[in-house]
Amino acid sequence: MASRNCVPPEEAIFLYMDVCRFIAAFLVVLNHSRSQILVDYRGVPDPGALISLLYYMAGFGHQSVMIFFVLSGFWITKSVVVRTGQTHFWPGYLIDRLSRLGIVLVPVLVLGGTLDLIGLHSIAADFYSSQHSAGDIPYVTSTLSMQSLIASLVFLQSLVAPPFGSNAPLWSLAYEFWYFVWFPALWLAARKRVSWALSTLILGWFFPSLTMGFLSWLCGTGLYFACANAQRRGWLGKRAIAWPVLIVGIVLFTVCLAHSRFYPMFFAGDVLISASFAAALFGVYLAVPPQLRWLRPFATYGAQSSFSLYSIHFPILVFLAALLGPLHRLQPSAGSIALVAMEIGFVIIVGLLFSRITERNTATLRALIRARALPN
Repeated sequence: MASRNCVPPEEAIFLYMDVCRFIAAFLVVLNHSRSQILVDYRGVPDPGALISLLYYMAGFGHQSVMIFFVLSGFWITKSVVVRTGQTHFWPGYLIDRLSRLGIVLVPVLVLGGTLDLIGLHSIAADFYSSQHSAGDIPYVTSTLSMQSLIASLVFLQSLVAPPFGSNAPLWSLAYEFWYFVWFPALWLAARKRVSWALSTLILGWFFPSLTMGFLSWLCGTGLYFACANAQRRGWLGKRAIAWPVLIVGIVLFTVCLAHSRFYPMFFAGDVLISASFAAALFGVYLAVPPQLRWLRPFATYGAQSSFSLYSIHFPILVFLAALLGPLHRLQPSAGSIALVAMEIGFVIIVGLLFSRITERNTATLRALIRARALPN
């Protein structure tokens, strides 16, 4: 175990936030791999405890996206607050955000579209035409279109057109991009710096789900300001404050997660999950947790590769399922569960390698664009 003093107390939470990124990405992949290979739970005659646990854990894909929203809200709020005093806020900020998203998104669209075309025309046309029994595989014959491609490139996928090809999970990138614009627009407007970006809020009128998702994202904003306030007041490491907040936060988060699996509340449930997760993280922040060494590989993957894993995994899983799997999904067994495990392991490795080509070079791309686009 590493010493508590390896990092400043206010940064002790960062390791755990990055671990949460990895766990969230893993649960999304587990959810999608299970749904493509194994029959739904109601189709299992006698599941047993272990199979039931597998299906239960594999059902948290959407909830994991809410975790990503909260973490994104925290980090973007931190970035915006730090930049508030800059005279020319938007050029540098947008270059940073577009570099971060674009360096992954563009290769994902190319690779995913290529796999979809190969699968559709050379391997399993029926599978890619949604005649497969898995309900979450899009009609690739209609989504491999120029309209979907353009919409995905300008972060309007799932709003004006479906995500490109089979990569349905890319819907969340569109949502996050507009939150990246909305929050600083509102933050600066509150400081009498009204900008063109406020006009993008009209999208929330036409797409109410975008607005509701913003409420979940703003839970990360609330977490940031709660942490900043706690640091100013000297609450970090005080057990009388930290432990009650931590216990209540974890209990609320656990209850909200369990409730969402059996009694989904849609957008209201998303906000409750996001708020309770933020509360649990606030408790972790107050407790100043030790930096456990065995968590660091997961945190490193979460920080450096979880975005790549989330963005590229779905078309790869669809391709593998079409290549290796039958037309109809399988009953859970040692063999079929091993197939799910191998798929997940494979895409985790691919996500790691893909991130080394893409998101780990974000700083280089950002510097290049800044040198060309911004005045000295």
